[in-house]
Amino acid sequence: MKYLVNGLIALLGILGTGAVAGIVAILMAGFEMTGSCFEGACAYTAVFLVFPLLWIGLMATFVAVWLLIRRRRKLRARAT
Repeated sequence: MKYLVNGLIALLGILGTGAVAGIVAILMAGFEMTGSCFEGACAYTAVFLVFPLLWIGLMATFVAVWLLIRRRRKLRARAT
C-alpha cells in the first residue's frame, strides 16, 4: 500500500509540475516576456527553453518538499 501511495504522489507531482510549467510558459509567451517575438520566436523559446527549465525547477522543489515532509513524519514517529 505504501508503494502505491508513493507512486501516486510521484505521478501527481510529475503531472502537476508539468501542467504548471506549461501554463506559465504559455502565459510568458503570450505576454511577450520571453524576448523578441519576431516571426513567432517567442513560442519556440517558451516550448524549448522556458518550459523544460521551469519543469525541472518545479520538480526539484516538489521532490525536496516531499522528502522533507516524509523525513519529519519519521522523526515524529520515532519521538513518540
